[in-house]
Amino acid sequence: MKLLRLILPLVAMATSSLAEKPTPDQYGFARVVSAVGLESPTRITIGPVKLLKGNPVPPGGSSGVITLWAGDTTIEVTNEACDPPVLKEKITIPGAATVGVVVYHQFKEVDGMLVPELKFSKLSESEARQEPQLSVVSLSAKPEVPVTVGRETVMLNRQRAKKFDAKLKQTVTITYKGEAIENVEMRQGGHYVVFLYDDLSNDGLRAVAVHFMKYEI
Repeated sequence: MKLLRLILPLVAMATSSLAEKPTPDQYGFARVVSAVGLESPTRITIGPVKLLKGNPVPPGGSSGVITLWAGDTTIEVTNEACDPPVLKEKITIPGAATVGVVVYHQFKEVDGMLVPELKFSKLSESEARQEPQLSVVSLSAKPEVPVTVGRETVMLNRQRAKKFDAKLKQTVTITYKGEAIENVEMRQGGHYVVFLYDDLSNDGLRAVAVHFMKYEI
């Protein structure tokens, strides 16, 4: 599991004038992952936080746990190879929950040519899970992707999540065209989500796994 650790304390709350510790419903947590499989660099900002201090986030790169005030904030993603090169949208951070944000590219037709466009999706985890749960999501441009998850071979539809059985201390291997593209270790409870995305550098498929769970301060 590729993870660029970015352990951030309450950066969004450091300037607060509140004298008392905020209640759990006043803040939420976010983890951000890049599934932009382009050679051109991708930069990501959520709220006041620039991932990797504003340096490019590589394909499969992920933040650690980011703490933000609950409510509306913005996410901004830049990649000069995309049309438009900047994606900036509102995103809502729910209180007492963990949000997973995956940034990816999708193709659209412009003047008869296919060009990449930046997109993002949001997952929310508010339940404290004692046992692990595994989901696999295809962000590939292909309508269907055949993969093997553990011992089960399935056909994944584009932008659809499929759940699989998982147990603690289990390692689940995800295979595409006979090649292992991700090993997911179920080290603790929570929701493990694997995103599959196109790698334009070698016309293949990549995977990034992110562990979401309910965090508390």
